[in-house]
Amino acid sequence: MRVRSTARAIAWCATVLWVASATSLASAAEGRQTLSLDQGWRFHLGDVTEGEKPQTADADWRPLDVPHDFSIEGPPGADPATMEGPFDRKSPGGSGSGSLNGGIAWYRKTFTLPEDAKGKRVFVRFDGVYMDSDVWLNGTHLGKHPYGYTGFQYDLTPQMKPGGNVLAVRVHVQQPCSRWYSGAGIYRHVWLTITDPVHVAQWGTYVTTPEVSDAAAQVRVRTRVQNEGEAGVKAMLTTGIVDAGGKKIAEHQAAEQIAADGEDLSFVEVRIVDKDGNLCPNADNQITFGLEGPGTIAGVDNGDPTNHEPFKVAKHKAFHGLCLAVIQAARTPGEIRLSATAQGLQSEPVAIAVSPAAER
Repeated sequence: MRVRSTARAIAWCATVLWVASATSLASAAEGRQTLSLDQGWRFHLGDVTEGEKPQTADADWRPLDVPHDFSIEGPPGADPATMEGPFDRKSPGGSGSGSLNGGIAWYRKTFTLPEDAKGKRVFVRFDGVYMDSDVWLNGTHLGKHPYGYTGFQYDLTPQMKPGGNVLAVRVHVQQPCSRWYSGAGIYRHVWLTITDPVHVAQWGTYVTTPEVSDAAAQVRVRTRVQNEGEAGVKAMLTTGIVDAGGKKIAEHQAAEQIAADGEDLSFVEVRIVDKDGNLCPNADNQITFGLEGPGTIAGVDNGDPTNHEPFKVAKHKAFHGLCLAVIQAARTPGEIRLSATAQGLQSEPVAIAVSPAAER
């Protein structure tokens, strides 16, 4: 995966008296608007040909607000005689799904950006859509998110246009699909985020407490700042920690030069699998990364919240059979070859093409 902008991780560590809670605050929040997109959707149960296209008529679709769950409304099963209210005695999901059916459904919303959004970045965030969702803006496919229990975000900026914009979502729930009643549709909130080109990345603040005692705690804050503008800028990041009563007990400022374009990031996931290609969830092998070509290893991690190994190293243990390497490309075109080796395991190198900066 390659992202267009350069990201800079800024770390800060503070030792503070033990408090009930700690929250990181960034000065970039002043340039960030988060608006609810919960109101004013239109809904259609069943598939729709070209439902993603803005010109598709939806005036007869049902108006509603989200969160919304269409399975509890009782989509009919194959045999209407087995229906009792919304419940189907012969639902393929059985009692584990609450005897409720799934199906295909569409959601559409037309919206207009505020006047002050010109020149800014625009993102849509779904807190949860169950399941196998596809999302389009103005007819352009933004992506597919199969899993129904996690949030996800798309960058709308390249597809935005003056006036009305049509956001379309298709979901497909095939029973059985879970061990419990899952719901169906856009069952959590939807948000529109508008940021300056230089901003704290989505999910870009990481807070850990590597040392904790009854008297004090060491709080480590890492913040990822993105510059999606056309030129490098010097940005000031302000991070603060507040106690449970809202009193600020620590603050730190860091000024960094944040470049724009020219140094893309690739995220390479390493999976430890058996001979049949199945993930080995208990594997914790020490993995050593090697790199040749126009790039560097920006960091490695394994997602283990209890692990405090440094990011800026070429070695890391796997966690649940997984490890991640972040590769930063240089401005020089060519091919990056990344290898990941571990004792007793066969390695498969990865090739990453680096195009000239002007082509990115």
